[in-house]
Amino acid sequence: MDVTPYIDTIDPKARDANTAEREFYLRWLARSRGLCLSPDARFAAQGVFDCNALVLEMPGYGQSQTVTCEILDDGGNVVRTLPLPVDKSGKLPMTAAQVKEWTGITPARKTRAKASPAAATVSPDLLARLEAVEAENARLRADLAGARAEAAALARRLEGKRAARFAGAALMAPPVPSLVLAR
Repeated sequence: MDVTPYIDTIDPKARDANTAEREFYLRWLARSRGLCLSPDARFAAQGVFDCNALVLEMPGYGQSQTVTCEILDDGGNVVRTLPLPVDKSGKLPMTAAQVKEWTGITPARKTRAKASPAAATVSPDLLARLEAVEAENARLRADLAGARAEAAALARRLEGKRAARFAGAALMAPPVPSLVLAR
């Protein structure tokens, strides 16, 4: 079965074969092994059943796939190969510490020690500028609070004038239209 003309049309994403593809492959496999299948042969995921007996087993059916870890050197050559365990869902059930232990990989650089707070020193000029900025911020916050209070008082006073104007307008009688006759 030569698939080289069809290589470009193969989808790069892995997927399960559908029933037609599986049946075609099993027929080809039976023919290449010299098996003659009866017309009532049944094709399944396990293989080909003829007269309720498995006459041709699907290669790899029922076997879990082995995940292999290859450790390479700087030149790209394989230094070490080891199989990794896989759970039923196909995931690798391991932690980073287990990977380091199994592969023998060690961290390339050591973690840095945290600097102690006493080691950090601040210049007196920087400290004086920081205090000046903090004082300016406090003065601006006080100015802002005063401006907010003043704005709220003006809003209350304006609201009171509007209410009084509309209340007085409601008490006044509407103007009577006058009619002027011209001769």
